[in-house]
Amino acid sequence: MELKHFQDEYVDRLVLAIRRKLKAFEDDPNLPLQHIVFKSPTGSGKTVMVAETLKRLSEKNTLDEHGLAFLWLAPMKLHAQSYKSLSNSLKDTSYSLINIDNGLRSGPLNENTILFSNWEKLTTTAGKDNSERDMKAGEWTNLATRQGETEKNLIDILRETRESGVKIVLIVDESHQAFYSEKSQKFVREVVQPSLVVEVSATPKFKSEQAEFIEVPYNEVVESGLIKQSIIVNNDLGKLAEKMKDKTTIGILLDLALRKQEELKNTYNKIGKKINPLILVQLPNDSSEIMSELDKTDKKLIEEILVSKGYTYDNKKLAIWLSSNEDKKNLNHIESLDNGVDVLIFKQAIALGWDCPRAQILVMLRDVKSESFKTQVLGRILRMPEAKKYEMDSLNTAYVYSDLKSIVIDKREEDFLPNLIKYKKSTIKEDLKDSNVVLPGSIYLSRIDYGDLRADFKPVLQGGFDDYFNLNSARSKEEKYNCFASELETNPEKLTQPIISDEIIEQIDDAIDREVVKTVEISADMTKVEALFNLLLRDFIKPFTGFARTRAIIYPALRDLFSSANIDEVTMKKIFVCSTKNQTILKKLFEKAIDNYGSIYQRAMKKRRDREGTEEDWTVPEEDVFSDNYEEADMRQNIYDHYFRKKGASENEIRFEKLLDASDSILWWHKNGEKMRQHFAVGYYEQMEDARTRRNSFYPDYIVRFKDGSIGIFETKSGADISPEYYSNSNNPRKANALQEWIHNHLDLGIWGGIINRSNSGELMIQGDAITHEMAIATLAGERIDLPDIDYDYSNWKTFTLSIDRTERLS
Repeated sequence: MELKHFQDEYVDRLVLAIRRKLKAFEDDPNLPLQHIVFKSPTGSGKTVMVAETLKRLSEKNTLDEHGLAFLWLAPMKLHAQSYKSLSNSLKDTSYSLINIDNGLRSGPLNENTILFSNWEKLTTTAGKDNSERDMKAGEWTNLATRQGETEKNLIDILRETRESGVKIVLIVDESHQAFYSEKSQKFVREVVQPSLVVEVSATPKFKSEQAEFIEVPYNEVVESGLIKQSIIVNNDLGKLAEKMKDKTTIGILLDLALRKQEELKNTYNKIGKKINPLILVQLPNDSSEIMSELDKTDKKLIEEILVSKGYTYDNKKLAIWLSSNEDKKNLNHIESLDNGVDVLIFKQAIALGWDCPRAQILVMLRDVKSESFKTQVLGRILRMPEAKKYEMDSLNTAYVYSDLKSIVIDKREEDFLPNLIKYKKSTIKEDLKDSNVVLPGSIYLSRIDYGDLRADFKPVLQGGFDDYFNLNSARSKEEKYNCFASELETNPEKLTQPIISDEIIEQIDDAIDREVVKTVEISADMTKVEALFNLLLRDFIKPFTGFARTRAIIYPALRDLFSSANIDEVTMKKIFVCSTKNQTILKKLFEKAIDNYGSIYQRAMKKRRDREGTEEDWTVPEEDVFSDNYEEADMRQNIYDHYFRKKGASENEIRFEKLLDASDSILWWHKNGEKMRQHFAVGYYEQMEDARTRRNSFYPDYIVRFKDGSIGIFETKSGADISPEYYSNSNNPRKANALQEWIHNHLDLGIWGGIINRSNSGELMIQGDAITHEMAIATLAGERIDLPDIDYDYSNWKTFTLSIDRTERLS
């Protein structure tokens, strides 16, 4: 699987942190337990990132004397899923994986061994009454840890591992569960005694002050397309509930879910995707996997309703996953995107670790013991089916239908689900629908510059090889081989590694500055060659950092070059790894190729920035849904029937909204959002730290429809953003200029507007001109501009009264 850009970046951070913490422990074993917390949202590919981290650690650990062994602990049965996943991810590496369910081998864990277990299998201790067994209270009683029962005892294995010099790294998957219990902490202290603990969780408890905290931002995961941008609760319930009065609550919720499913199916079909969005129906969770009488009643009613609509176990449109084996039906390949199962009934059993990216709709039924639900199960409907965004917002959204009275977000999950769950709905007022605006050229941009070498680097690299080795003059494979052999050491038999042999140093003084002469040549271990080959490539492509993407470009290019000379992949890698002479030549070739590629890359990035944006007509969305981060405000002239203002809105925004709402000049006003296709955006060129510019999106705060037919577009700024320092930050005037240029290009639509600020005397002022004409042109050309050092005043601003004559506005 090709890593997303954010995954590649945070894997590198995690690798560096692990090595830094291990080095600190090695330098001072008396330090407190070294600790890293890796916080990453559900659906972000935590296991994929940890697997890649392990790969890179093995690459960078090849010259370490002892190396690392890993103990991977997880709650319940999740360790078995992780074992299966990592067995596939690490199959071509030097790692050896052991699932404790399959038994233990005696002896220490070797370097690059990963042992998987769950907490439940290890952390049971004897109680006070042990008449049945001759055990002391507090002793470990599990088979894997029980003293004296077997030679295959984890306590002895881990002790022998530490004594052998191999460092133990404890990886705690879903660390918010089980890890911080008293028994688990005791087990870590007394039995594992690791050199380092790495916690992995979307919602870590994070207690240790010694821990290094690495957090993957939620918005980067959404932007990458791995997970959905929002979850809407009870979509269309208000619109359709009146028509369903004769149905039960469960019947209404299922009807709504099935309607939404049909809608989504049609949308997928329109864009040519064979994806069947799955409905999950969760029975009330009474904290027990055992079916309660209420569960059985709900299950029967759900099945009856679904059967009446043609969803049965026999036609394989309905599946069930409960704890007992007889209640598991139609689960084979249910995760496949085009699988025919439409509805899955489940309890809590699948809430942890199950991955079904086509699951998009969740029906949650209330437990009689609770009137609210927490969010742990929502991760099952967050993943995107193809790990990418779609142009249709409905496909980037998950849907929940529930009879619960409220939504409770666990405090630890607030960061994990920022502004995600939306249930406060607004709809355009019926009498204002015909006055909606159409604004052309709203731009939606996706991230494009990932610091990776692109496909157009391949001919540059190949051209450099052709010139240096004179490959173009060769006609046959044999001649091309001779071209390589004239400069490089290419004989496979000689591509070996020198190893010190039988060298005895009797006095340390004699060894200073002395060459070791006794060596033997041994065949290079291919696992190590593969690791070192990747390390060399990573070093050769600097300053480009996106190695996961870049390798997919470089590797085929090198393979084509060497295969054209009848050199196979194994020999090619040895040519790179097993000769310092070769490395010197090849590194210079890469450096020259990257230097030649620099101007091509810059031009490509500029074109790419210009091209990779979607421009389309924009109108105020017919409806919008808001999260708990918004609260309702009484605004009579907002276009929506309910206006929800973001908590913590600035004083300028609130002041401006009150002015709008009190004005007799306007028909309606709309508060624009940010960063989503449904919001209005103007394109501009952002000034970056390295003096380059790149295209970005600017989302003005307000769109206003006036009674005279004109349209106002306004951005509010607080004093700090538009003070003298405003001119030293190039991006604020760039946004102002871009807005004025966009307005100028659409004057025929009666559009006016600009930046709104509050003067020293408290008046709201509008700046309706570009900062300077020259700066506006430079901004639009995407060039770097030197901003003048000028005194700040309001001489080119007007008092904003909403009564400026339209002729004056448009002038």
